[in-house]
Amino acid sequence: AAGPVFSNEFDVSGAEVELVTDPAELDPDRYNTAYVDTQRSFEGVSYHTCIRLLCVGPRLIHAWVRARDAAEGSPSVHNKDTPLNPALLEYLHAELVTPNMDRFADLAQTVSTAIGPAFLAHDVLVERDTNALFLCETGFQFNDGTYYSRFLPQKDRLPSLELFFSDDLYRHSARALVALCEEKGVYPLR
Repeated sequence: AAGPVFSNEFDVSGAEVELVTDPAELDPDRYNTAYVDTQRSFEGVSYHTCIRLLCVGPRLIHAWVRARDAAEGSPSVHNKDTPLNPALLEYLHAELVTPNMDRFADLAQTVSTAIGPAFLAHDVLVERDTNALFLCETGFQFNDGTYYSRFLPQKDRLPSLELFFSDDLYRHSARALVALCEEKGVYPLR
């Protein structure tokens, strides 16, 4: 990479990451890739960001933002790092999620073509200067219980997550699954 390298453990979820600027210091036993700068500023504070897409196969069900104060020193963003700040999350949602929904839907379609039908969660980075999308992780996931639990007390102040906190999330997922089964010629019981 021409700039910093994002260095992570291969198989440890939530492991500490390193930003390595000297290629001679790279550990070949780690996952090393170009660093994608996702920082956005809100009220004078810079945050690393990541978008979580919840999908049923190629269908995007919902998307939301996670963030981490850049002053913490790590660009790795998880639910636990995301500040309990509804104003921040609504700002970042308007900045990063809303204008990119069509692109996220296209990404979900592309990934599903490679993986096949499943309940999936995709973590996507939106590069700060170019707005380019980078898929950084995909996993099998029906919902995001840790995010739900963490932000449930703030739900009335998070209109961008209204679907996330309602039973409609599961209805949308179920409808998407039924439609996908019908498209594939597998007819679930009704």
